[in-house]
Amino acid sequence: MKNKVLDIFQKYDFYDFVVSKFNYDFAQQVVDIHFLICDDITDEYVPMQLIFSGVRSFVSQYDKNFNLIVSGCYSANCLQISKNFYEATFILQLREGGRDVPAWEIKIGFTDVKLVGGLSKKSLKYKYQTVE
Repeated sequence: MKNKVLDIFQKYDFYDFVVSKFNYDFAQQVVDIHFLICDDITDEYVPMQLIFSGVRSFVSQYDKNFNLIVSGCYSANCLQISKNFYEATFILQLREGGRDVPAWEIKIGFTDVKLVGGLSKKSLKYKYQTVE
């Protein structure tokens, strides 16, 4: 049986995704991250949104020497902690002196995630095909 939550994180390599918006509403237990992804076929950026629901934990760690100006995503992964609980870890890049540095780690503990937008199946296949 496929796990739709883990499939999202296996389908995409989050490296170099532009983070365009980051919202959280802890009272509603929701974290919402908006990305822009380059579609290598059309050479245009397309929007993708991850909406985490049932958020029970949110841990943020970043180097205080950096301004908290998010430029993009460096990496992301997700683990299934229990039957209905997951933890996603994102390493986000912060803008510092004209360069992007992977310096902000966030961990989101949640029960479900919804993917809105993203690349087409054809674009995904093209973007992540391996050249041998």
